[in-house]
Amino acid sequence: MSACGTSTSEWEEFRASAEALEDGRLVADHDMVFEDEAELYAYWEEMSFGSPLAEDEVGAARQPLTQSTPGGVPEVWEFPQSMRLTYCVEDDFGSREATLLAALDRAAGFWSQRVGVRFERVDLTDCGTDSDEVVFNVQRHTGVAYNAIAFFPDDPRSQRVVGVADSAFTTSSGGRDLVGILAHELGHVLGFRHEHIWTACTGEGPADATALTSYDPNSVMHYPSCRPPGSASGYRLTELDYEGAIQVYGLAPALIGLVT
Repeated sequence: MSACGTSTSEWEEFRASAEALEDGRLVADHDMVFEDEAELYAYWEEMSFGSPLAEDEVGAARQPLTQSTPGGVPEVWEFPQSMRLTYCVEDDFGSREATLLAALDRAAGFWSQRVGVRFERVDLTDCGTDSDEVVFNVQRHTGVAYNAIAFFPDDPRSQRVVGVADSAFTTSSGGRDLVGILAHELGHVLGFRHEHIWTACTGEGPADATALTSYDPNSVMHYPSCRPPGSASGYRLTELDYEGAIQVYGLAPALIGLVT
């Protein structure tokens, strides 16, 4: 038993709950991706032994839309790449492919209708992580506990995958649905971090993160399970999500000249 009262068996239980990806990385806590076991253990230690911030200690620092800024450098797609975020969909979704494509279009549209980014699907005969013709690929993940995972802009091409589990098509946990789950993951693709990192709800801390707006527990990047009572359920973009994203990427081209 450790000094903080957390046993070795609790670490082993958390470690056993992590899902292993084909490249050796690990997934835990819904869609958190870790490079190796050492990084996973550091996350678990922070979650187990860290000192959660009291409500009045957090104050205005609790922010909704939060940008990934490792080493103080924003992870962002530069123009013109930001207006052509191409992707392909691997061909193993079977009868659910049409549902997935429609949901991807809606999720991407939530971002691009007001923000200066554009996702573009490309049909490739051989879609995979070695498909250099596109920025990323969408891949089916089976037999896993998470609904979906994604990546950040600075990740290498081999890791630029949006993984969609079978459960994403049917879950209603926390008000989730497929479109909302994909909108959340595309937020990561754009470089946005989880918003609950400011509330000490999970072991994910605010290191290498920059807050963009005032606190909104209903942010699309905020886990529903970490929201205070009375908040919205599921994942949908809010006005503050758009405000923060426009700070980074500017207005959608169709809106330039229409908003004063």
